[in-house]
Amino acid sequence: MVSNRPFKVALYTFGCKVNFFESEQLKKSLQNIKIVDFSQEADFYIINGCTVTSASDSQARNIIRRFAKKGKVIVTGCYARKKDGLLEDIKGVEFISEMEDVAKKLERELVYDLFFDRSRPFLKIQSGCDQFCSYCIIPYVRGPLKSVPIDKIIELLEKIRSENFKEVVLTGIHIGKYGFDLDDGSVLSDVIEQAFKIVGRVRLGSLESGEITDEILMQTSQNKILPHWHVPLQHGSDTVLKRMKRPYTATQYRRSIEKIVDKTPAHVGLGTDVIAGFPGETDGEFLKSYDFIKSLPFTYGHVFPFSPREGTLAWEMEKTDGIKPEVKKERASLLRELFAKKHNEFKDSIKGIKLTAIIENKIDENLYSATTENYLSIQVKGNYSPKELIEVI
Repeated sequence: MVSNRPFKVALYTFGCKVNFFESEQLKKSLQNIKIVDFSQEADFYIINGCTVTSASDSQARNIIRRFAKKGKVIVTGCYARKKDGLLEDIKGVEFISEMEDVAKKLERELVYDLFFDRSRPFLKIQSGCDQFCSYCIIPYVRGPLKSVPIDKIIELLEKIRSENFKEVVLTGIHIGKYGFDLDDGSVLSDVIEQAFKIVGRVRLGSLESGEITDEILMQTSQNKILPHWHVPLQHGSDTVLKRMKRPYTATQYRRSIEKIVDKTPAHVGLGTDVIAGFPGETDGEFLKSYDFIKSLPFTYGHVFPFSPREGTLAWEMEKTDGIKPEVKKERASLLRELFAKKHNEFKDSIKGIKLTAIIENKIDENLYSATTENYLSIQVKGNYSPKELIEVI
């Protein structure tokens, strides 16, 4: 039970776009409760944490310990769905895995809604994953596929339009599997069609290469999807991909990228995720992956040194065939340098090109941050308002 007097809640979120959407849901649900900044005093400090790597676990622990000294702490999200023996003795910390139960703890009911605190609202269209890659803890902490019915999505898309937003980001844990658990036959391309029709600018979250259908490719050729794709690779060697239990080969992945480039209008932004130092990764396998990445038109990449997650198949692999930390670090550094070079080359290639950008935040007097359609973060001078759409060179 919570006090009858007005109380304050501070909410700290880190991790993927889904986490941020779910935190926004919670904020919207806390009617008559004051949401304050984490730097302020609060009755409850809610931490929506990530557990995808050991680094994110460490970040969560540090934040939890810090705010446990100030007041009551509720830990939710993926981090709350796993046991962490390092936190068992901390008083005043409660782990509540589901947002619905966090809302109930605060005597409110969670609503599927949006909290508009950014220029490009995230819209979660599904949760859960059934892929079970050997390194990934997410299917265990997020559970099975669960798609949001399309009529509910349309309701929020209408709300986004009514608030005069110019762009929506479709996100989820595994959006390519949208609708697989529904009975009405809805798939991701149906959601894209509705989002384009209602909002206009549609940006996709991470999408697996094997789930880029002909319908989706047709939509991008029709400018119904912004020219920005994030397609996780994880590795460029087939032998490592097999150990990772990824559902494609390097050749199949390349074909998907070629189709994207062929169908997407010019100046496509193309991002990916890559793991360095997976158990058993030989010098030859790493070099094969490096050369494969080098050969593709990526414009940015997220590089993760392999981080074993207890409960996954790769946890056991790491025990018997782990790569030395210094080797992981070196390989990750080489890959980051490669992606940095590709990013700079991409920026050079579009100098003088006219793009559209959406205003994000005010930085200083007459200076704003903005995001282009192909996912470049830029700064623009002028007198603008957040969520305004402008043309830039």
